Amino acid sequence: MQNFLTAENIIAGIAIISVVFNAFLFLTRPQISSEKKDALLAQKVEFESQSNRNAFQEMGKRIDDSYLTAKNDLSHVDAKVEVLINTVNNNHLDISVRMEKLETMMDERLPKKII
Repeated sequence: MQNFLTAENIIAGIAIISVVFNAFLFLTRPQISSEKKDALLAQKVEFESQSNRNAFQEMGKRIDDSYLTAKNDLSHVDAKVEVLINTVNNNHLDISVRMEKLETMMDERLPKKII
């Protein structure tokens, strides 16, 4: 046993252990780094996905609100157009009646030309 525990053998053993340990670290560090990058990328993708989902939901709400507003405005416009049509028709009728009265008055008062 005394020949086995020499300084050279101890240094060689430590060197072999350090080479094995360094090889292990060299081979596993890229995997750990890759796993961290994958986890960060997955987290970023999930965040972007959630952000996009929220943005599209917000746009959907805005579109629904705009549609409802447009529908309400359209019904108000239809009602106003109906009132306007009735008013124009009444005015037209009133003008027609007045024109008829004027024509009658003119026929009564103006002398007729004999040709």
